[in-house]
Amino acid sequence: MSILGQLRLQWANKTFNYSVLILFALLGVVIPAWYLDQQTWVTPLILGVIAAALAESDESFTGRIKALVITLICFAIASFSIELLFDTPWLFAIGLFLSTLVFVLLGAIGPRYTSIAFGSLLVAIYTMLGAHESTNLWMQPALLLGGASWYYLVSIMWNSVWPLQPVQQSLSNVFNELSLYLDAKRNLFHPTRDLIPQPHRLKEASLNACTVFALNECKTTLLNRSKRGHVDGPSDRFLQVYFIAQDIHERVSSSHYRYQELATQFSHSDVLFRFKHLLEMQSKACKEIALALKLGNEYSHSNDSLVALVELQDSIEYLQQQNVEEWKPLLLQIQYLFNNLATVEKLLSNVNNPDIISHDDSVLDDTNAHTPIAMWRRVKSAFSLDSMLLRHAIRLACALTLGYGIIQFFDLERGYWILLTTLFVCQPNYSATRKKLTARIAGTIVGLLVGVPLLTLFPSTESQLVLLVISGVMFFAFRINNYGYATGFITVLVLLCFDQLGEGYAVVLPS
Repeated sequence: MSILGQLRLQWANKTFNYSVLILFALLGVVIPAWYLDQQTWVTPLILGVIAAALAESDESFTGRIKALVITLICFAIASFSIELLFDTPWLFAIGLFLSTLVFVLLGAIGPRYTSIAFGSLLVAIYTMLGAHESTNLWMQPALLLGGASWYYLVSIMWNSVWPLQPVQQSLSNVFNELSLYLDAKRNLFHPTRDLIPQPHRLKEASLNACTVFALNECKTTLLNRSKRGHVDGPSDRFLQVYFIAQDIHERVSSSHYRYQELATQFSHSDVLFRFKHLLEMQSKACKEIALALKLGNEYSHSNDSLVALVELQDSIEYLQQQNVEEWKPLLLQIQYLFNNLATVEKLLSNVNNPDIISHDDSVLDDTNAHTPIAMWRRVKSAFSLDSMLLRHAIRLACALTLGYGIIQFFDLERGYWILLTTLFVCQPNYSATRKKLTARIAGTIVGLLVGVPLLTLFPSTESQLVLLVISGVMFFAFRINNYGYATGFITVLVLLCFDQLGEGYAVVLPS
């Protein structure tokens, strides 16, 4: 592949593309602060960018504007309430408990509000971190909101230039997962008498779950660009391709076969090899569709899978002509499977012309709450101890309030890192919390071991700002796929941020 092709492929990569967006956002706040020689601005501005990025959810243009307004209002309430109550510990503790409950329960409305709630709590704790440096009621909230506003401005412009890229990336991921699923399926069609299908079935089940998850993620992406499930405009074509992917998945996963019996009865025939070859060709086609969608290219369906289908049909017809009585039940299975794969082949060949394939329902099932009444009903439904969300809200509120009590009791000047860690680690279930806690401890230790020498080796403001931006970009690059690495980079970022205030080494122990 040419250098231009490699660059285009990298640009289509979701992580790389998002990292470039974060880079622009961070440079947009760091450079002005450096140019104006306002080092005290760097930390709240960057923390505002981080909070906004973590609170952001994928939306259409109008959806982003709506989410932006709601998010900034929640950020302002969180930040100003901290500034107002900071010097009154007992009121602060009550406010912290109640606000945590309210913000977490907002997540009952939908994923967008879950992200906003998390970001608002994050801004509140960020305000606590810098409260002892705050000279007045307005300065720190204004800088945090300024950083958040700048990020949203960059994000809106970014997504206005490439509005369909999230849909392409999401749909591409669906076909990648389908490719892996088909590849796992083909390993079950191996004509050996001692075939043990269980390990293959387990792998197949795992990849099937990944495919279902990818389909749901893609559906969410399309729903975010719909009007009550109706997708219009440029995204309509991608909706039709989504339905094709859904049909392919249903066809491939619709039935389970007695693979061991098929392998025993047809061990001297080439029919299972033909099935295996056809699934391999269709898996390859899905991989090519995924790449074409990611790059925005037109997909050209190869004749290889069609030839494999015809050869398989000839092989099945030959077996039917043998008229072996004990084969008849198995041949019915084989014919049913062939019909399914023939339909899959038809669907794959029409990816470039998705409108040709008729669907019973071309509207997505939109279960989101769109009216204030529907939103309130969802929040009200969470007011039950059987609700996982309410239990999580109570746990998190108690944990944060207890953490604040520890800070006050031991008079920990920079103990608000306890609250920050609690917010990031505390998850709705025990296993997820334990996993995040382990990754965070390991990442923090590594971050400190790397960060402290960096403070010594790069004492100048300019070099630290460069490292700060790199750390921020790498945090978001690893945030989803490797939380331990992400924690290491965010720890380095925190050390560098507070070194701008002359407190780089002072925050090492509380971190």
